[in-house]
Amino acid sequence: MENYNPVFLQQLAPYIQVKLHDADVESCQTLWTHFQQHNLHHKVWDNAVIRNRFQNPKFIIQSKDISTGIPQREISQTEKHSIISPFNNESELFPNGIINDKWFNKYINDFPFAVVFTFELTKETDVVELTRKINELKQGCIKQQIKIICIIISTKSETEEGGDGNNNGDEDIINQLRVNTGLPRLVGLLYLNGSNKSTLNRDCEILVQSLLSNLKPTALEFYNNIEYKIKQRVKKYYSVPSTSHLSMKIQLSPRSLQARNLIKQSIINQFINYHDLDVSIKFMEQAYQMLIDILKDMQVSLRDDIDISEYDLKLYNQVRTLIDILAFQIVRGLFSTEEPIQALRRHKSHISKVKAIIDPESRLKWVSIQYEWLGQLMKLVPISILNGLNTDAIKKLTRNPSNKVSLFGYFGGIKFDDDIDYEDDIITNSGLIFLKSFNYLDNFISIPSKFNYLSSFDNEHDLNDHKVNLLNESSKLITKDLNSNFISSQEDSFELYSSLINWLLGEQYFKLKNFRNAIENYLACLSTTTNSHYWPQISTIILLKLLQCYSILENKELELSTILKLSLYPSFASSSLSSYKFKFDGVEDNFDISDVSNLFNLNVFIGNETFQPETFVYDTALIQLIVDYKINLNLLLKLMPENTKVELIVNSIQFKIDRLDGGGKKKARGLKNITIVHNPDVDDAAESLKIFKLDDNADKVESNLSQMIAKSNIFQIFQMISSSGFYEIESIKLSYNIKLSHDDKTVTLDKIENFIISNPNPSKTEIPPHHISYYSKSSSTNQLEKKLIRFNSSSLSRNSIKISPLKPNLTVHLHSPSSLNCIILGEKLSVTFKLNFVQPHKKIDYKRIHLSTTVSILNKSNQKSDKFNIRTNWDQFKDDESLDLKALMENGEEFHNLNITINNPPNSVTSKADDEGGYTISIDIKVVILEEEDEEEISAEEDNSIHDSLIYDIAKYNLPMLLQPFQFKYMIGPRIRLDEIDLPSPFLLDSQHPSSMPIATRAWLGKVSIIDNFKTFEQHDKDESPQQLEILDVDYKIKSVNPDLIVDLISDVSKSDDESITYKQLFTIKSKNGYSHRDVQTRTSIVIKWKRQDEEIINTFNSDEWQIVLPLSDPRVLLTIDQLSSDSFILRYILENPTPRIFTFTTHLTTVEEQPQGLPPLPTPPYQWSFDDDRNLIPIRQTPFPVLPFTRHVMEFYGKLTFEEQEERDQLKRIKLPLFKVFDVQYKMMLPTLSVDDHILVSKTGLYWKQQKI
Repeated sequence: MENYNPVFLQQLAPYIQVKLHDADVESCQTLWTHFQQHNLHHKVWDNAVIRNRFQNPKFIIQSKDISTGIPQREISQTEKHSIISPFNNESELFPNGIINDKWFNKYINDFPFAVVFTFELTKETDVVELTRKINELKQGCIKQQIKIICIIISTKSETEEGGDGNNNGDEDIINQLRVNTGLPRLVGLLYLNGSNKSTLNRDCEILVQSLLSNLKPTALEFYNNIEYKIKQRVKKYYSVPSTSHLSMKIQLSPRSLQARNLIKQSIINQFINYHDLDVSIKFMEQAYQMLIDILKDMQVSLRDDIDISEYDLKLYNQVRTLIDILAFQIVRGLFSTEEPIQALRRHKSHISKVKAIIDPESRLKWVSIQYEWLGQLMKLVPISILNGLNTDAIKKLTRNPSNKVSLFGYFGGIKFDDDIDYEDDIITNSGLIFLKSFNYLDNFISIPSKFNYLSSFDNEHDLNDHKVNLLNESSKLITKDLNSNFISSQEDSFELYSSLINWLLGEQYFKLKNFRNAIENYLACLSTTTNSHYWPQISTIILLKLLQCYSILENKELELSTILKLSLYPSFASSSLSSYKFKFDGVEDNFDISDVSNLFNLNVFIGNETFQPETFVYDTALIQLIVDYKINLNLLLKLMPENTKVELIVNSIQFKIDRLDGGGKKKARGLKNITIVHNPDVDDAAESLKIFKLDDNADKVESNLSQMIAKSNIFQIFQMISSSGFYEIESIKLSYNIKLSHDDKTVTLDKIENFIISNPNPSKTEIPPHHISYYSKSSSTNQLEKKLIRFNSSSLSRNSIKISPLKPNLTVHLHSPSSLNCIILGEKLSVTFKLNFVQPHKKIDYKRIHLSTTVSILNKSNQKSDKFNIRTNWDQFKDDESLDLKALMENGEEFHNLNITINNPPNSVTSKADDEGGYTISIDIKVVILEEEDEEEISAEEDNSIHDSLIYDIAKYNLPMLLQPFQFKYMIGPRIRLDEIDLPSPFLLDSQHPSSMPIATRAWLGKVSIIDNFKTFEQHDKDESPQQLEILDVDYKIKSVNPDLIVDLISDVSKSDDESITYKQLFTIKSKNGYSHRDVQTRTSIVIKWKRQDEEIINTFNSDEWQIVLPLSDPRVLLTIDQLSSDSFILRYILENPTPRIFTFTTHLTTVEEQPQGLPPLPTPPYQWSFDDDRNLIPIRQTPFPVLPFTRHVMEFYGKLTFEEQEERDQLKRIKLPLFKVFDVQYKMMLPTLSVDDHILVSKTGLYWKQQKI
């Protein structure tokens, strides 16, 4: 921005002058300090310009000496134009100028809208004289249309007369002054107590804040009046002096005057609305376009002129300046409205439009200046506004459907795809903008021009200095961005730009012959290129530059180190150094080359000598190291004098092997650190493959390492592993010397280089190479042979090895139950295992060896299920406690019981199991071992570390799981007890309940048929006779849902073994308190105690709960049969009325078959029933008869069964009984006949008699 007059770039706000009576007193200094907090003077950017930001009021405030009096404005006369008007022949703008800095100075530095005067009030102050001065100043300000503010600063102490601590005397004086001067309280005449030092700062802050806030309306009125006058000038007639006597080609045109007027309006509008520049931007855009048109016309008119008149050249420079400052004001205004993309596009448009007009020879420097002031401006703009330029914000903008502009955000810029008439891409990073400015300036060549706008630098040195300044600014901003959140987390290219800037700075310092700074920047650039995968040619070019710098500075050590670095590259552009040769004069005989690294290529591998995937204790480990010398002797000798000799001697190679499994030095080391020491007396210097086999106590070997520069050197070291763990070759340290000899001078370069091999944080995602190159000597030809061996290892990399403890020779066999084919849910199962241990040839002492068992449930998809609770324990140990095998190692053979219990209510999983399929129980047996360590060196925390243990799979058993040991068929049927008073007479009162109705009792029989699921499973599993479960006891659990009903179990559970195992339970139900209940809802379950055959463990199984509703108060018909002979029967029908009501029934015993509805027709049976016996007292068909309350009506029928043939009788297993119809006359319904005999079967087609042998 230094290329332009600062008044053009000043951020605008209302202008105030402050005239202090004494700038050296504390009260005036404090007052001026608080005015400065609101001051925009000499500021190009302040956040007050941002739209809709509520901040303290800001003004342009200047301190002037009080002796200068009131600012005097030029009074316009009728016949004479202003001195800053182009129509005044004494003006600098005459004859064809538009506007210059004097008009800007008028409102920024010369003529304020308000003047603040300070006056001291002391004991000796003459109030009358003070009033006169104020009135005199007031009249002068009124004449100049300026607002006057007077601040009376009292310096009276509290002890002085008229000062009582509350300044009551001052208050009277102030009131008198306000009356006599007519100045108001808030914005006219103010009072400040300057004697109270403790409150002076606070009082000044309040006074300034209040005054400036109240001056806003005054400032608005002042600048509105100026704006109004500017707008009225288009209506005036201007008298133009004659210019015929002047030599000029460009005349003052109406378009120039219109542009002048628009510039004035835009500037004055900024005084009015300095916090919202929308209106001002519109005026500036119009003026800018007019000036562009004027510039086009001037360029055409003056292009062919060899000698341009003074006036035309002055106008040309003025137009160019106005265009630039308007572009600056527009860009700043767009930043203030928080439109950073539009601001940068407007800047790019400015450059494109002007470049299309001006001569090519002046473009580069001018464009550089434009980017320079843009970068300087963006440094001042808050980051909150520039955040809209980062890539994340651009991505959000492109996803916004309301955005109609097609754009693409990339690193450091934005690409647009629209039809606007300027280049599409813009730069969004201020550091890169300074770099862009440098690029244009770097290509600039100073050529004399007839226009000479923004004159060139005085000399080449100044030009390079300015380039350095631009690059330093770019470097600072890019470094700042690297440490901030401005850059998206996905962007990492700033490091490349930083490296580029370091290179450019080095080049500029080299041109300035500032070689030390050049070296510093070259080295910074080199650090980036050498630590990345970029082209080695870049590093080569930088090293060549460093070599020139060191040679000029005669730094022999660094010069020689740089030569070594250059020789590491396959080739380099040595044409620029064709005449260069290193001079041995002045170089020390011996020095360290610590800054030179990677002179060797190392390829190291550690693994099992047999290349097996797993490595155990007492195996032999192989370490293979391939060393290649990287220095290219031909390239090195190019930079050396002729007859220079180079010799390399490696003094030692040290392998540092670290244990990674949390041990460090505290753990026993199974692999030792190894050192290969140089010994010139060993006769193996010419060998390419050197093999070493370490003894148990050796950690050093010797070899001749003097001829390593001309060939690849392969070292193979074998050592036996003594302890398990996870080991890694952490580093390999090489100590070597390089001797350079020329004539009688020998220079020895010492170097100890530590190659870090290990990965500090190994990642399991790191994939080791698939193959390694293994070298050996042919037994027949003694030639070196190379084999590619596939590298399969559990290690994380080629330089690490995992050594496992020796796997114990342990076998586990299932001993009993020998026929264990499944496990039943809910059973307590004890499985006996036989354990055998065989001690290896070399006894191993384990610190801990134990057997761990994991029992899990797998579903049909072979996925673990968490629906069940599993408990396991060995012998009498606690749950999940492992089995110690220390004794087994001595005994060799032991038997141990594994107790398994799997619990879960079957009804919660049965339905799910039906959907998912069967479950499988997986018993996984592992041995966990821990090697013996030095007890004194292991803490308790390390002792229990899971990382110290190793786990081996020993045995695994998969057994199907039965969800239920049994299946059930449960039925309840009615029963009658003739020997019990279940229906007491209502006429016989009970002594316990003399006044209540009788309590009826009904008997029922529960029957459950049990199916052995285990037996069924065994039948499917093997052909031989299956085993079955032994049922030891069955217990019924019957209860009523209604607590007012009593359920009594009458007898013990009985068992029958007809077709299936059936258990019966007789029970009764009655009301507890005599209330009548029509039915009762019962819940029944059974508890079975069972065990496997030949096992002692008794298990308990609880069945599901069955809910059945039983009638309690409904009449019912019961049937019993007595078989008198093979064909004679007594059918006894019992009609039971358990209610206090009388029922009326009719009955009909019929032998006629009724065809059932919805079923196939029944065949005619081969037998007939007859009831012609004289003993039948009850008629076959009865007319209505009553059944009294709480009584049983018994009806017996003697019947005879006749078969056509005796063979048919023997073949029938059941005989259908005649139909006995009982009709309730009152309720119009039939009563079904119920069986109370086990031999009477009930089906859908009727009742059947199960034949019995007599």
